Amino acid sequence: MYVLVIAMLVMGESGVTAEPNLIEEYNSLEDCRQELILISKLPNFRLGSIDMLGYAAIKETEEVKAAVFCVKNYRSI
Repeated sequence: MYVLVIAMLVMGESGVTAEPNLIEEYNSLEDCRQELILISKLPNFRLGSIDMLGYAAIKETEEVKAAVFCVKNYRSI
């Protein structure tokens, strides 16, 4: 099983907050990556690659930096 994760850095008046969240679970890495492609078509997102995470949908604005990526869910094994 693979999990789609969004990691966000939000820059606000009170400083920077980081909030990783599990979004959805998929049976295969291919299914999870297909969802990344759909997410990358949303406004302000682009499909990219992060060295330690692999393929990711990335959003960068002045207030928010976000990466959506797939990880192996070892809890479901």
